[in-house]
Amino acid sequence: MSSWPHIEALELDDPYP
Repeated sequence: MSSWPHIEALELDDPYP
């Protein structure tokens, strides 16, 4: 597992602040 915020998060709705 990567420490980076997964690209999947971007695909969801709101990107990380």
